[in-house]
Amino acid sequence: MPSQPGPRLLSLADRVPAGRPMADIGTDHGLLPVWLLVRGRVPSAIGVDLRAAPLRAAARTAAAWGLAGDPRLSLRQGDGLAPLEVGEVDTVVIAGMGGRRIAALLEAAPRRRSALRRLVLQPNTEARALRAALQDLGWHLVDEDLCVEGGREFLTLVAEPGVGAPLTDAELLLGPVLLQRQAPAFRSWLVREHARLQAAAAAARAGTGRVPQPLAAALEIVAATLGVDAPSS
Repeated sequence: MPSQPGPRLLSLADRVPAGRPMADIGTDHGLLPVWLLVRGRVPSAIGVDLRAAPLRAAARTAAAWGLAGDPRLSLRQGDGLAPLEVGEVDTVVIAGMGGRRIAALLEAAPRRRSALRRLVLQPNTEARALRAALQDLGWHLVDEDLCVEGGREFLTLVAEPGVGAPLTDAELLLGPVLLQRQAPAFRSWLVREHARLQAAAAAARAGTGRVPQPLAAALEIVAATLGVDAPSS
């Protein structure tokens, strides 16, 4: 039986608009675009990867799901959005990269980016930097999701063109939609993040006698959101 998507990929798939062509940048095994086509959610899909080996894996995934040679699926080698034609897709998914790397790919393709109607992004690090970059590029967040797979949290950001209200420091760090919803998964993540930041601050004090300002600011925001006192730096 072909591989089934887990919570991480389903979080992405659920946020791809139905009936619109999409592209998956850094497609790897290609399961996301294949799944969307098999489910009839999108009329066409493009999988892009920098290297040839993942695209060969994606072709095997397509064959396993009965999509070998299907004209609705295109697998292309290249960097970021470069293999896409302007206006070819409405939605772009980028997952499994650092937030700064995702932002750099978007910044490098202004004409292709301006023709898009939705970005579905799953940064594995540096979410704050990505939120700030989206704001600078004239995109606003319309949805955020936290899911758990293999004991690890995965964050999904959904952005659409348009300038929203400037994000506060807390919204940049923790996410405006997540802060508004206060879902149980988010609160559980906050507790763990608070413990991680406290440990990092304690290690910094032991090593240098002071806590770096960015770390102290993040700890203060997370503590305030949880309603607990942050230790002095």
